[in-house]
Amino acid sequence: MARTLHAYLAPDRMPDCPTLQAAIRAQGFKLVLDDAYAPFAHQGYLPCTLEGEDAGVYLTWEREAALPDVASALRAEQGARTDLMRLKWGGDAREEMSAMVIAAVLVLAFDALVLEPDQGVPQAGDALLKRARRLQAENF
Repeated sequence: MARTLHAYLAPDRMPDCPTLQAAIRAQGFKLVLDDAYAPFAHQGYLPCTLEGEDAGVYLTWEREAALPDVASALRAEQGARTDLMRLKWGGDAREEMSAMVIAAVLVLAFDALVLEPDQGVPQAGDALLKRARRLQAENF
């Protein structure tokens, strides 16, 4: 899997920190976002605590974002989901798990369209959760 995911959300569905944190807790993960999380205000590395250990993801934002060319067939599915959250992580399994949890929750709780930007392949929330749980079982 690539180390980047794009999450497209409708502007009125982009969660603030408390709302996203509550949705993460509802899925049973011990992932705590840093208070710096603020859509469009915070750019760059977001520290997180995962299972009591340091972890995090890189976040960047874009309004009125177009889908990548390889995903042009998804334009109708994109609909009003024009706000983009880019999630990037390094080689650390904790960072990857943090990104998978956030992406899964964005799909399941906020109706995001999440895809790998290089392949234009949509990612199902359940598949992202499964990957996060596998990483959790292997690393914690």
